[in-house]
Amino acid sequence: MSVSGVFLMPHAPVLIDKIGGDDTNRVLRTVEGMRRCAKNIKALSPDVIVLISPHGPVFSDAVALYDLEPYKGDFKAFGEHVLSYEFDKHYELMNQLEYENQVQKGRYYAVDETIFKRFQHEPSLDHGALVPLHFLRAEMTLPPILIMSYGTLSYQALINHGKLLKRAVEALKLDAVVIASGDMSHALSNYGPYAFHESGQWFDARIQTCITDQKPFDIFLEPAKRIQEACECGLRSLALALGTLTDTRIQSTSYAYEAPFGVGYLCAGFYPEKGTPQFELFQFKADDLRQRALSGAHDFVRIARKAIESQIQGLNSNALELKSTALKNTSLYETLINKKHLKSKMTQTNKK
Repeated sequence: MSVSGVFLMPHAPVLIDKIGGDDTNRVLRTVEGMRRCAKNIKALSPDVIVLISPHGPVFSDAVALYDLEPYKGDFKAFGEHVLSYEFDKHYELMNQLEYENQVQKGRYYAVDETIFKRFQHEPSLDHGALVPLHFLRAEMTLPPILIMSYGTLSYQALINHGKLLKRAVEALKLDAVVIASGDMSHALSNYGPYAFHESGQWFDARIQTCITDQKPFDIFLEPAKRIQEACECGLRSLALALGTLTDTRIQSTSYAYEAPFGVGYLCAGFYPEKGTPQFELFQFKADDLRQRALSGAHDFVRIARKAIESQIQGLNSNALELKSTALKNTSLYETLINKKHLKSKMTQTNKK
């Protein structure tokens, strides 16, 4: 019992015909890719589905667990007033993850309705969660789910938090599927949400190559500047999700890609299989890059870099120690906020 699959699914509302109208006909490959993901998830018969959205409360120093009761949402913000959704939350997994988080001194924090409102988020499911769940609901009876956003932590730290998520899943002897909700570059044309940048096309091609070459972790080694120029919103979701598969070999498959509106939509699946884990080679490459960066640097630079790395490389000893039961206490969060331990980063939403 563990994580039986990870799926990368885009979240553009235009993929839903009641919202996109005629424009949905321009993304039919992606629609089919979403349906294929849903069918494959159904075939895995998970006990729980964990979904990571980039459009909820995103903090620079925390991974937010959606502590809402129940999970509800709609697409009224996109002009659609008929569709509505309600899902059961997997309370046991959330509690177990909070426990593992406390023991390992992680950066998961439960965010309830009060905190959602404090950071100017509606206490409901965002389109980053609802679009993938829309396709899953059409294909299967959904098991209880757990929804979270990523934090703007390093990729290595997010991967390590994925390991922590897997510990919680295995402690409860669950079969789980993890969905990384995210779109690729938003800078593929001047008619998209951002102005065209050549790094956009580079990024979308590079991540597809990493997937087809069975080297899914290699995308996290690419230059940070080029990734930032690509204006993507799915890579940190993927880092957190793939962190659940670091101790196994991964079979990675791309199901669909297209970008008719200047935003890349990529559907992919990642399955554990027997063999040497790709993460071991990734870790070797990452360590080699760090050593190269340190070689020849001034002593003060090396000391400073190592101090920073000790903070960002996963679950560190200086993370706030919070008891599982206290994480849901609003007054505690108010204290954290007043002390600026949680720094909100508001995310933009786009129909396409």
